[in-house]
Formats: sequence, C-alpha cells, structure tokens
Amino acid sequence: AKRGWELQVGMSLKCMSGEDKGLEVVYNVTSVGGKRAVQKLALDIAAQVEKDQTKPVAVVRLKKEHYTHKSYGRIYTPIFDIAAWVGLDGQGPAPAAEEAAPVETPARRRRGA
Repeated sequence: AKRGWELQVGMSLKCMSGEDKGLEVVYNVTSVGGKRAVQKLALDIAAQVEKDQTKPVAVVRLKKEHYTHKSYGRIYTPIFDIAAWVGLDGQGPAPAAEEAAPVETPARRRRGA
C-alpha cells in the first residue's frame, strides 16, 4: 500500500459453475466500498446463522456498482448478491444460472461543508 500497512478484510470463495467450477480463491480488499460489501455479507451470514444453523454458507453472485468521484472518475464497488444458502458440505439448492448484468446506480454526490 502507498501509505504502508493498511487494514484489509477478506474471505474464501469457491466457484460453483462455469469454466472455473471448483476453483477456490481468496478475496482481500482494502477499499472502503469493498470493506463495506464484505461487512454487509458478514452481517447477512450472522443473521442467517441465527435463523437456520444448518445452512450458514452464502452462495453469492459477484456483481458491481459504481459512483463518480470528483477527482478519480468512475469508482466501482463490489456487490455480493446472495442467491441461496447451503450447508457446510455445499449441499443445497443450485442457484439458477443467470448472467450477471451490471448494476447501474446513480452517482453519489458529496454535500458541501
């Protein structure tokens, strides 16, 4: 990182379909938008565990949204769209195969000081 060590959050992911089926990766992020997306997913998982402990694993579709930054232009942020919940063994309903279309959101505006 440019400023030295930075806090990062991360998680393990496993592809469940397509040409990368079975591929396991580690997702690490230091950006504010990325950390917020991972935190939201963690809160969703905690709520699911309270509701049904037999299916604590989120099956997600990776999507994105963006906003326009005054200095840097278009900034993309991740979205982890929960498609289903499965058990630790990976067993559960298979999510419907669907192409992830880009999620367009209006540009965020900063309020003046």
